[in-house]
Amino acid sequence: MHAQPATLAASGPPPHRQSVLRRVAPVVGLFLLAPLVGEYLLDNVSIVELPALPILALLYGSGAILVRELARRTGRGWPTMLGLGLAYGLLGPARSTRPCSTRPGWPMPGPPTCRPSG
Repeated sequence: MHAQPATLAASGPPPHRQSVLRRVAPVVGLFLLAPLVGEYLLDNVSIVELPALPILALLYGSGAILVRELARRTGRGWPTMLGLGLAYGLLGPARSTRPCSTRPGWPMPGPPTCRPSG
């Protein structure tokens, strides 16, 4: 009879930990990279203001993860991600940064054209 060769112990983390890391790492990367692309690379935020990354990650990263998970869990691909991302990009700011005229009576900083009359 032939003896079975001894298997070498695999180096690195256990298989369960590798699978968790493979699932979580892209989500964390997307959460942290979304505000960098949305603000820093488009030159809306300077390098001095980068400590605001956690707050911006909540705004941009959560939306990016929502779009990714909706597309992946429904079994759709890149066209769905692009469409949902476009919808989020258009509707998200419209919801949070409404024109000044839609908030009558609220004190608004900025030029006099942005302040409510009266």
